[in-house]
Parts: sequence; structure tokens; C-alpha cells
Amino acid sequence: MATESAEDKIKALEKTLAEERAHSAAIEKELAVLNAEMTSSITSQKRFTEHLERLVVERTQEASQARDEALAASKAKSEFLATMSHEIRTPMNAIVGFTELLLKSSLTEKQRGHVSNIDVSGRNLLQIINDILDFSKIEAGKLDLEYIDFNVFELCEQIEAIYLTQAKEKGLELSFILDHKIPQTLHGDSLRINQIITNLISNALKFTSKGSITLMARLLSKGDDNCEVEFSCQDTGIGILPSVQEKLFSAFTQADGSTTRQYGGTGLGLSICRKLVEKMNGDIWVESQMGHGSNFKFRVTLAVPQNQQAQSTQQISRDEHQSFAEMNVLLVEDNEINQELAMELLASVDVKPDLAQNGLEALENVKIKNYDLVFMDIQMPLMDGLQTVRRIREDFKDRDIYVVAMTANASNEDRKNCMEAGMNDFISKPISLQAISKVLAERQQQLLGAERQPQSAFSASFSAGQAQPSDQQIEAPANDIQVFNTEAALQMMGNREPLLQRMLGMFLDKYKDADAQLEELVKQESWQEAQRFAHTVKGVASNVGAEELKQAVYDLEMEFKSILGGGQESTLTPLQTFFSYALERFCAAAAAYQAS
Repeated sequence: MATESAEDKIKALEKTLAEERAHSAAIEKELAVLNAEMTSSITSQKRFTEHLERLVVERTQEASQARDEALAASKAKSEFLATMSHEIRTPMNAIVGFTELLLKSSLTEKQRGHVSNIDVSGRNLLQIINDILDFSKIEAGKLDLEYIDFNVFELCEQIEAIYLTQAKEKGLELSFILDHKIPQTLHGDSLRINQIITNLISNALKFTSKGSITLMARLLSKGDDNCEVEFSCQDTGIGILPSVQEKLFSAFTQADGSTTRQYGGTGLGLSICRKLVEKMNGDIWVESQMGHGSNFKFRVTLAVPQNQQAQSTQQISRDEHQSFAEMNVLLVEDNEINQELAMELLASVDVKPDLAQNGLEALENVKIKNYDLVFMDIQMPLMDGLQTVRRIREDFKDRDIYVVAMTANASNEDRKNCMEAGMNDFISKPISLQAISKVLAERQQQLLGAERQPQSAFSASFSAGQAQPSDQQIEAPANDIQVFNTEAALQMMGNREPLLQRMLGMFLDKYKDADAQLEELVKQESWQEAQRFAHTVKGVASNVGAEELKQAVYDLEMEFKSILGGGQESTLTPLQTFFSYALERFCAAAAAYQAS
């Protein structure tokens, strides 16, 4: 029995062992299945992860490409704005300058009326141009503020002087009332504050036929480092409907549809004012009733410099003759017409400048003579203005050479480039006698040991509201373009026949073979030089009334720019043919005019 019991136990153990082995095999089999499933899952997860990584890389590349494209588009837009700014202003340099000179000459009452109308129209067009450029810069995020010390009382005095005559002509009373508690010296963007006030006064003059316009400034609060100032422009004009007031500060909005025809304007001015005020951490609004006038108000917070003593600005009288005969001045300008204008303006303040045609000549002049002031054009052949001033700073480190940029590129970015290159100041073209006189006066004070004023001639030129009309004739239909617009040419020369004769003679001497010169550059595929040459001929043609030629050379200039940007030369030959045709026709007309 004991033996059987042992055998039974062994069998029972063997049976149990067999069952355990079967169970273990089943578990192993199940583990193998689970392991296979896990391996498959891991493989799938790995593939999914790799897919996600590929998607991330692709999306990152797409985002990077989109960013690069956006940056390129933004850069292209900025360059386009700068180019358009230059193209719009350059042809008007002679017109605005000679208009100013003409107004200072002896004229009949009828002639003075015509010239005044030209001046007013130019200023109106300037406002439209500046509005469009400012709006584009704001939309592109390119409009920056410049913070300098300024005197708000002097700022308002300058604005009042500009609009006083216009108000009197309309029979309106223009008053400026300023709170004497406002610190004399403030720190902020005086140019943009000037722009806002100017816009509000211009609108008030536009919509007010009788009564008065009052500009008020009052101190709302003052701390140790800043103060809040409220400006208001109240008029007795037509008033604004409540439903319109809410959207008046939106872009392209005017009081009603009829104002576009009756009063003109782009509907951008108040929108730009709002953006500028917001950038200065302020706000702007209007209070108005139909038939009872309007009151536009804006508040800004301005820094108060520690030195409260206002720096007195030397005022240039508009009637008193200024003389800077003792100053040694160098004019660097390659365009003959612009040379003639600048020489005339400088001669009116008794300055007889030396002349350099390009940057290389300017360096030679500076090397042999000490100049009190150098007026430097920017776009020139051989060596442009920025390259020239850099060389001056490198080669003449021990000399105090005061260089003022004169350029039709008038954006803040252009000004920054000029200052970084080594310019001391900046005058925007079209240049005016007031801007030239101011910078001469400031330099004269500096030479005498006086402290230079905080407001630059660049700011003064904008404060004075220089007229900078656009080149409308470029877009005119071909059948409206004249070969030789003698009336326009005479107006640009201040109705001085001998000056026009001299300009035509200069043109015929230098540019009668311009088509051959251009053809040679095309053969050499010197596209950049060809574009520069076309740009120069276009400016000269504009100043002497060669409208058809200006159109022809403008088309060529655009074609050269396209080629430089990677475009094809498909339309170059017919454009050159038309240019030669237009040049021949104008030269014949100019020669006939001289002979008559």
C-alpha cells in the first residue's frame, strides 16, 4: 500500500508537472502573440512618429518659406515705397523751387495769382502724397516715431505762420491759444505732432466758409518725467453727423460722399492721425453738431527733459533778407537742372558755392579746401552720396566737415541710412529756400559757437509743407502728351525766357545723342548704368517740358529695373526705338524754339 501510494504520488506529480508544462507553453504562446502584437504596435508607432516628424519638418520648411516670402514681400514693398517716394518728388524739385523764387520776384497781380495757385495746388498734392505714403508705411509696420527735444510754442508759431495767410484770404479768424503751464521743452516726435495739427487745421479751413478756427493746447497733468497735453482744433464750419463721427477715423472715410467732389481729399488724413496718436499712447476724437462746427481733440503724453530751459531757435524772417556770404559751401549734384536751381536758391542768400558733379569730384574738392557746409545729393554716378560721406569720414577724421543730404528719398529709413553713413543733417527734395536758409543759419550758429538747435532742417522742411507733386504726366494717355510743353517748361523756370533757353541749350549739348549712349550701354549689358542713365534723362526731360520723351525714357527705366530683377528683354527693342523717335522730335522742337 505504501508502494502504491508512492507511485500514485509520482504519477500525480507527473500529471501536475505535465499540466504545468502545458499551461506554461500556453502562456509562452500567449506571450509570443502579445510580443508580436507589441512589436507590430511599436513598429506602427515608430512609423507614425516618423510620419509626424516628416510632417513637422515639412510644415516647418513651409512656415520658414512663408516667412521668407513674407519678409521678401515686406522688403519689396518698402523698396517700392522708397522708389515711389523718390520718383514722385524728384521731378517737382525745379517746379517748387522756381515757384518759390518767382513769388519773391516782381509780378503783376494776375501773375502772382497764377503762381499762388500753383503753390497752393502743389501743397494740396503734397498732402495727398504724404497721406498715401504714410498710410502704406503704417500698414507695413514701417512708420517709426523719432523722439527729440522741441518747443511746443515755437512749433505752433510756425504752423500759425503757414496758415495765417490762407485763413485771411477766406475771411476767417485763425487763433492759437496755448496754456502757459505747458513746459517749454518737451521730448517727443515733433514732426508727427506737427503733422496731426496741420491735418486738423487744413480740414478746418477746407470745411469752414465763415467764422473762426481756434487751436488750443492745455496742460492736463504733469509729473516729474512727463506731462499730458490736450490739443483741440475748433471751427465754425459745416459740422458732422453723429452717424459719421463714429467711422470718421477709419481709412478712406469722409464726412459724406459729396465731399470728394466738393472739398477733395483721400479720406486718409484722420485715419493716419489716429494711428500716430495711438503710437504716442494717446487718443483722438471729435465733438460736432451739424451746422455748428466741429472740435477735434487729441491727447498725448510727452516726456519732460530734466533741463526745463527751452532752447531758443533762431527764427528766419520770411521777409528779411538773409546773407551767408562768408560761408564756404560745396554743392554736390550731378543733374544740371537741379544744379541750376540750387545755385539760384543759394545765390538768393548770397552764397556762391563750388560745384562737384559726383562723389569723386567732391572728395577732390574737400581735399584742397575747408568747407563750412557740403550739400550732398544721394543718387549720383561713379560714387553716390552715401559712399562719398563714408569716404569723407574715413579720410578726413581730423576735420569738422558738415554734410547735409539732399535727396528725394524722404522716408525715415532713408534718413536713418544717411545719418548712419555720416551725414549731419537731411533736406528732403524738392528743396526750398526756407530749408536751405535754416540749415545755413544753424551751421553758422554752430561755427560761431552757438548750440545747434534740436529741430533739424529735415523737420523744418516738412513743417513748412513743401510742395512735392507727383509725375502725373507719366500716366497720361499718349495722345495727350506733348512733344515740348513750353508753357510748363516756362513755369518751371519762373517764366524766365533766358533761363529756359539756357536749359534747352544744355540739354541739346549733353543729351542729343542720348539714344546712342543708351544703346552702347545695352550692348554691353550694363543694365544698372543704363537704368541710372535713363533715370537722369527722365528727370532732365521733365524739367524742360519734354513730356513725350519723359514717357519714353520712363518706360525704358522700368524695363531696365525689370531686367535687373531677372526679367526678360522682350520689349527692350521697341522701347529703344520709341525713345530715339521721341528724342529726335524733342531736339527738333527745342532747336526750333531757340531759333524763334
